Amino acid sequence: MSKSSYPIHKFFYFSVAFTLSLLVTTCSYLKTNYTILFEDGVGDLKENSHVFLDDTKIGIVKDINPQNSKMAVKITIISIYRKGIREKSEFYILGSGDKTHIQIYTLDKDSPPLKPEATVEGSPEYIYWTKKGIEKIEEYVEKGVEKTEEFFESEAWREFKDKTKKEVDRARNKGEEEFKKHLPGIKEETKKLCEEAKKIGEEIGRKVKIYVDSLLKEMEQEKETIN
Repeated sequence: MSKSSYPIHKFFYFSVAFTLSLLVTTCSYLKTNYTILFEDGVGDLKENSHVFLDDTKIGIVKDINPQNSKMAVKITIISIYRKGIREKSEFYILGSGDKTHIQIYTLDKDSPPLKPEATVEGSPEYIYWTKKGIEKIEEYVEKGVEKTEEFFESEAWREFKDKTKKEVDRARNKGEEEFKKHLPGIKEETKKLCEEAKKIGEEIGRKVKIYVDSLLKEMEQEKETIN
């Protein structure tokens, strides 16, 4: 290779490397949109509220509009995170005030990635805290110790109680049809937590069951009153 051609080849390789680098960087910041439908309003959620996948901020709320009897929340995320959003995922509105955000919870990491521009259904917040409560219980089971006091002071338990009670009240206030529609789901989710709690130890299992039984009893009594 002649001395005169060397700078040309060097410049060519540099140009190719720079172009590829620019392409990768550009692709990393491309955006992907999804629409989430929520039945019961969006609380303090607003445009530019954050979107989280686990603990990672991956995008923002683009806009919020009524769609039939629901609220359609369009989110836009950085495309490098798209593969982390799976078909078997749930979408929640969590927090309050300026901390209100969309939380994406992956149910099955082996399910296919959710297709861009997909429209999905949002889930009630109490279900998220039921799952977080179960996760906390599983942590204690793995440690092989009973953590009764610690569990009942945890955020997962406090939020589970608060949000489940609010979901019962919300369904009740919307009338008989809505209450009957949501009753089976609430019963199923609360009983999951109760069953998981038994794995930690007798005391925590008993206390969780007392709360869940009282909640379900209240719901059944309310159902009888409605009927």
